[in-house]
Amino acid sequence: MDKIRTAASVSASCKVSRFKFSLRERYQFTVNDSVCVDEYKWRYDKDRNDIVLKKVEKEWKATNNRRHVLRSRLQASYDIRHSPIDPYASFETYNDLKDGFTLEKMRYLFALDYEPVKHHGLKLYYIYQNQADDDEPGGHVISLGYTFDF
Repeated sequence: MDKIRTAASVSASCKVSRFKFSLRERYQFTVNDSVCVDEYKWRYDKDRNDIVLKKVEKEWKATNNRRHVLRSRLQASYDIRHSPIDPYASFETYNDLKDGFTLEKMRYLFALDYEPVKHHGLKLYYIYQNQADDDEPGGHVISLGYTFDF
């Protein structure tokens, strides 16, 4: 067993004219019982005056293998009349509950859902996350996805 993650969420939404606002609160508990992870990274070796592949070992400490996080997401979407395009944006915070409700990271998302015909959809989105964690990189992400509903 490497990682177990459980979550419980509560959400609410309201419509104001063509806008829809929603708030989701999610408690997330993660157990990561990995002892160590070996990584290999390219590093400059000044003795050899060359770039070489070196082994980097990361150790997981027992105090860091259980995480209690409260994720709070505020989302706004807009219904464009007679259009197959639905734009929306969201802002999400991650707060560490073990460390006095400390803000760990923030995530911003801007997206367009496009459903040209029934059961087929495209999603284009941009995400900016201000900090990386053990299973997600930080920084900028642009993605294009396809969905088919049965």
